[in-house]
Amino acid sequence: MGRVIWIISGPTNAGKSTFIRSPQCSSLTGLPVDAPVIFPFASARLLTTRDQGSLYHYNILRTADIQRRRAPRGAPISSMPDFYADFDQDLKWREVVSVPTAKAAIVLVIDRATLLERAARRQIVERRATTDSDELPYQREYWLDLFARIDLTRLYQAWCAELERHEIDWLLLDSRGDSYPRLMPQDLRMLENA
Repeated sequence: MGRVIWIISGPTNAGKSTFIRSPQCSSLTGLPVDAPVIFPFASARLLTTRDQGSLYHYNILRTADIQRRRAPRGAPISSMPDFYADFDQDLKWREVVSVPTAKAAIVLVIDRATLLERAARRQIVERRATTDSDELPYQREYWLDLFARIDLTRLYQAWCAELERHEIDWLLLDSRGDSYPRLMPQDLRMLENA
């Protein structure tokens, strides 16, 4: 397939970092287990300097987070612009899309109950390997509040539509456990019942 940027995506706590370290990631992407992992806080130029390809760790709630931080304190999500459809608000997403390298995406799907359970236990944000800073505390209440307000099915459908808009092939994986079975788009209904 040549050099590919594999976008490993899902909301915070979907298990992106865990998946990246799993044998399934290497098997599905064809990248070595030590393939470079690039986070949005790093320069998009890093994506163009990798001979074998790379993994891009992307939180699909970045646009919701951007909008929420810009909104007046306590503003309801319904008063915000449609973050389910306007991923271009995120400069880092626009940078990735503009990189002239083939891209493919793995979308990690998780139900609300598991998402809330993981967020409630989480203590830190991934260590930023590009800096000398200590691990950052995870803003648990902030994310729990956001999770309670979003329509997960709609979020995933909008994200898949965004990938298609940019002609990025994608596949859905169930990230509730460590076997990562493949899902079909109609399986997103599981999010409504969980």
